[in-house]
Amino acid sequence: MYMIHNMEYMFSHNRIKELREEKGLSQHGLARMICTSQANICRWEQAKIVPNVLDCWKLAEFFDVTVDYLIGKEND
Repeated sequence: MYMIHNMEYMFSHNRIKELREEKGLSQHGLARMICTSQANICRWEQAKIVPNVLDCWKLAEFFDVTVDYLIGKEND
């Protein structure tokens, strides 16, 4: 339980929206690039749900950042 709660807290301060906007992408555009739905992108950015491991990996690879950076564990 602690691990899940901790992960949700970390993703509440995620960088997905910031990274997406830096690339000039819409939620729909990012969703197409990483093969997910626009609804998932929206929920991730609003911290309503946490991306699964595969989606974290795809996001980190797409944005050329570490998963730790993506979820807010490291600054850069």
